[in-house]
Amino acid sequence: MDEKMLFYMRLDEIAEYVANELKVNDVNITGKYMGLKNKIPYEYDFRMNNKVCSMYRKPNDTSVYVKTDDSLEFECARLSEVVENIMDLTEEGVA
Repeated sequence: MDEKMLFYMRLDEIAEYVANELKVNDVNITGKYMGLKNKIPYEYDFRMNNKVCSMYRKPNDTSVYVKTDDSLEFECARLSEVVENIMDLTEEGVA
């Protein structure tokens, strides 16, 4: 897995990497954007194993956060952490 730090990466680049690593089809990814002309992504939802895991950045923060509706928020500083946390949160049998 990739150990790249996330502080210089755009959220859409991170989402593309996660989708490729986890083999998530486009139809199972939802992007939320701010703005009309220059859309800026601020959150992506990944649907896997009948669960939805959100990946987002907070304002003025270089980390990426992942969580499900019923989980704690996990802070990620590296690409590998994002992938691992999304895999763990969407694993079948995990509440």
